Amino acid sequence: MIRGLAAIPGLKTYGITDPHRFDQRCPTIAVRIAGHTPLELAILNQVDRFNLAIDVIDRVPRLRSIGAHVKDGLKNQIIDSINFAHAEGIDSAEIR
Repeated sequence: MIRGLAAIPGLKTYGITDPHRFDQRCPTIAVRIAGHTPLELAILNQVDRFNLAIDVIDRVPRLRSIGAHVKDGLKNQIIDSINFAHAEGIDSAEIR
């Protein structure tokens, strides 16, 4: 996996990537891709705070009807976050 990640243009891997030291690493890594903010990547992969909250609303029957307005607000926050990241090149202060 580490070799495959290293082959992705613009991707920076954080953590132990030396195969001789894999016994010292936690089984997780962090990555950055040039030109994208961390939140932007999370949104694209639908693992950000907004999509996770939307998923809970969709999965809990009692929340579906009362959470409709909240979902709309969360979707607007996704749009606002992506627009800010594209305009400024960083995540907004509320996110960082």
